[in-house]
Amino acid sequence: MDEKHLKGNLSEIIALKWLTEQGYVVYTKMGVQSPFDLVAYDPKEIKILLIDVKTAAKRQSKFQHGTTIRRIKNNRQKELGVVFLYVYLDEEERCELIL
Repeated sequence: MDEKHLKGNLSEIIALKWLTEQGYVVYTKMGVQSPFDLVAYDPKEIKILLIDVKTAAKRQSKFQHGTTIRRIKNNRQKELGVVFLYVYLDEEERCELIL
């Protein structure tokens, strides 16, 4: 397994832990190809989130240097209402849920 996949797996584990700490009940995917990585159920709000976990990356160019690169949802993700959860590995394992 290459470094990119290892970082992705680590980000998913951190996201699962963070969501659980926020009170969500979290389910993971079984298949490799899916428009989302996690399903999170909020029992207080009675709401379900389909989450695509992203390892946060910062821009290295002079233009907007140091800002987080925001990913774009594909058409299937848009149809399903998938949200992104960014995991920052270079900091104190911070998570940012983009609704």
